[in-house]
Amino acid sequence: MKRFYAHHNAQDKAANVIKTLFRLRSTLQIKDSSTYTLRFVWLAKLKKHMHIFLNDYKVANSQLLPVDEILKNFQEKIELDFQDMKQELKKLPDFDEKCTDIKIHQTKFSDNLEEIIKMQTMLGEYFISLNNKMN
Repeated sequence: MKRFYAHHNAQDKAANVIKTLFRLRSTLQIKDSSTYTLRFVWLAKLKKHMHIFLNDYKVANSQLLPVDEILKNFQEKIELDFQDMKQELKKLPDFDEKCTDIKIHQTKFSDNLEEIIKMQTMLGEYFISLNNKMN
């Protein structure tokens, strides 16, 4: 019964992966820049569902494995997870530097935008004064 339940659970998780793939595919077919955020969300959900499926699939298949094999698989998974964490932690200093660069660019962009707004206001006032002089 445990094996049946584990396989059934893994099948449900596989169905979630397939559904998410179809939803992601439907957003990819839309040629609109407004769907970038939606694509990112569906891609993140796909990654999450795949991770859950892989874990459940391993659990379903581990019902048939001896205890030493299960422990070996857990050890390998933990080692891989630590390697992934190390890779992500190595990216943090670059991330902070990139955030600082983005803040600098955003400040420059904001300053330029304020200048454009001032120029637009001056042009608007100039055209209004020209219009008043002509009338």
